Amino acid sequence: LTKLNLENNEFEGELPEFGLGSNINTLILGGNEFQGDFPTSYASLSSLQTLDLRANKLAGTIPSLELFEDLIALFLNDNEFTGDFPELNPDNTIYELNASNNFFSGTIPPSI
Repeated sequence: LTKLNLENNEFEGELPEFGLGSNINTLILGGNEFQGDFPTSYASLSSLQTLDLRANKLAGTIPSLELFEDLIALFLNDNEFTGDFPELNPDNTIYELNASNNFFSGTIPPSI
């Protein structure tokens, strides 16, 4: 499985976990009712290019995203994330990033 799109449904609970070695490069889970924290297992998704978690009920802080070497699109908007905005891989070019309508604080990381 390389692309998973479950956008705009009524899924709830915590975000699904993905194991080491997953080949997912596009993960679209926006527009649901997911709750909880950003899964630490997502750091193992090294081939991830698009991550869309927008418009859920996700909260807490987001760990560093520096391990996402291929990430080009990141949608975190319309959740309840808090704390500092996570560091991104400085060797990566992100073409789309939306983190609006959260509760991020602190400074904008230089990797953006």
